[in-house]
Amino acid sequence: MELRKKVISMAIGFLIKGSSRDIIIIGETLEQAELEMKRNRKALDKYLRNKETSTVEKKQQGKASITKQIMELKEEKFFDSPKRSEEIRQKLASNGYHYPSQSLTWSLQELVRKRKLGRIKEGKGWRYVKR
Repeated sequence: MELRKKVISMAIGFLIKGSSRDIIIIGETLEQAELEMKRNRKALDKYLRNKETSTVEKKQQGKASITKQIMELKEEKFFDSPKRSEEIRQKLASNGYHYPSQSLTWSLQELVRKRKLGRIKEGKGWRYVKR
């Protein structure tokens, strides 16, 4: 975070630059502006820190997504032979990740669309395989 003193139309101010937000604190005198900044410094730091990380980034930091877990299975060579979605769901459950079948199916279809996985039609269902 960068801190700059500026004169703004006959008032003294501080410009606090964050990576995604800027804040200006203004006072009639330098002492008044410094006092206001010191009084609100913790709140300003917290505000700037919270705004620098997007909501999406926070979600991705905290949780393992279905897609991420499926890609880890691919790296472990789980998809070297074709697997039904139920087999994939059971493997994820054995690793401690429990997802509804619909969520898993949607993620598998997304990975097929992105060409990260392939799928083979067998009978009435699909089997997923590495690409």
